[in-house]
Amino acid sequence: MTGARPRSRIDGWCSDSIINRTPAILSLKETLDKFGEAVLQRDVQHSLPIFTAATASNLKIYRHNWLFGLLAALQRRYPSVEKTLQPDNFKFFAKEFIYQHPSRVSNIDDYGEHFAVFLRQRRELQALPYLGDLAQLDNVYFRHDPHYYVHVSRGSVSLWENIQAGTIPAALCIDPDLQQRVSCITDQAGNFCLKIWQD
Repeated sequence: MTGARPRSRIDGWCSDSIINRTPAILSLKETLDKFGEAVLQRDVQHSLPIFTAATASNLKIYRHNWLFGLLAALQRRYPSVEKTLQPDNFKFFAKEFIYQHPSRVSNIDDYGEHFAVFLRQRRELQALPYLGDLAQLDNVYFRHDPHYYVHVSRGSVSLWENIQAGTIPAALCIDPDLQQRVSCITDQAGNFCLKIWQD
């Protein structure tokens, strides 16, 4: 053909690679998305056609690492809740929370902000009405932000302090009808502590 620019090897390689690689990239993204979904499921058996029995079995490793990381984050953030429930019970409820509320944050220390709400909604924990308050106080202390505060029942701070010290009072004096505003401040010695504000 007269006047037509001859196609160079580079032009041909570039155009061919774009045409041929685009579907592969989309396919890889879809595969990775489905793989991520499979890790978040409790039971996965051949969720993708590419999964062999061995691959499905190996998902347990990814799921274990994912669960372990988020469970450790909740344990760091809610120590008084873990002490109150005991470790095995805490792990049970923490795993339920993780599966219902997978992490959507880039910083793992920001995970679990709404654990108190979750605990209050569990029927099994209705006999421990103060547990949600303990979770809120754990969260306040973990954040170390004097501008962040929560409202808890009067007496909850005293219970929280006793649990932190390793003692459980013989009688609970918690009044849910009287709410107190609490934040975490730094005392004169430079230590973090909870402060009850008088509204």
